[in-house]
Amino acid sequence: MENGATVHDHVFKMIGLIKNMEKLGHPYSREMATDIILLSLSDSFNQFIMNFNMSEVDKTLNELHAMLISAEKHIPKNNKKDVLMVQKGKGFKKEASKKSKGKKIAKALEKPKSTLKPKVGVASECFYYKNKGH
Repeated sequence: MENGATVHDHVFKMIGLIKNMEKLGHPYSREMATDIILLSLSDSFNQFIMNFNMSEVDKTLNELHAMLISAEKHIPKNNKKDVLMVQKGKGFKKEASKKSKGKKIAKALEKPKSTLKPKVGVASECFYYKNKGH
């Protein structure tokens, strides 16, 4: 199949060539003609070919032609190839920057701010004056 050609034109041309072979006295079986047509298609029809062969459908060449035309509508025109990029390293772990590490350490070292003052008991002794209750 030529680049940019529609499957309609290509299969129609292939059926014509198969009919010419019959006129010349070398007919192909229906299965052989179907295989020739399927193998002449572009790589974008690989999924269709696999499904067709797995379902073991026995179709005439005209029915195959109609199936290929409807399958062509569902094949995306854009043949983008995805590329996987692999990078050497420790993986997907995101390391924290030095600034954020410093902030985390500073927060951990901060004394908790509490609004409640500890109550000093009346019976406790003052460290400086050594007196009780003040």
